[in-house]
Amino acid sequence: MNVSRKVTEIIGRAADVAPQDLRPETQLSELGIGSLERIECVLSLEETFHVEIADDDLWRIRTVQDAIELVQRFGGAQN
Repeated sequence: MNVSRKVTEIIGRAADVAPQDLRPETQLSELGIGSLERIECVLSLEETFHVEIADDDLWRIRTVQDAIELVQRFGGAQN
């Protein structure tokens, strides 16, 4: 499973943006992702990649790349 692609799909779905329009440096705040959408994204990431993301890490996610790196750090499938 391609982590980058899947994470981008999950964030795109939450923001109602086509995944191909997202870049690693895209800020979640630019996409209008608020607290509720952020939590929904993390829950989807946990379910998809079978990882557990700590609450502290949830609030450190600022960009698409941050989310990708977080999944990889917690043992999600590598690229």
